[in-house]
Amino acid sequence: MASAIIVPQTIPANTRFITISIGRNPPTNLVYTLPANAATTFEASKVYTFNITARMSGLNITGSTITDWTNGGTFTGDALSGN
Repeated sequence: MASAIIVPQTIPANTRFITISIGRNPPTNLVYTLPANAATTFEASKVYTFNITARMSGLNITGSTITDWTNGGTFTGDALSGN
């Protein structure tokens, strides 16, 4: 699982949306491009969750959800150096 913060914006159709790099020397880049009829608008105060399958043939988004952003709560603890 991975997370990212996206600035509220509209991303035009046919735009390279997600890139995942796998391996080294050189890495293989897997890219998901928004379909021709699928501009996407990201709104403030929302959480967008995408189910992504990564295969050597490319990336596939099989589902997504949009929910309201909520307070994640309070966490306490100590930072550990060297980890």
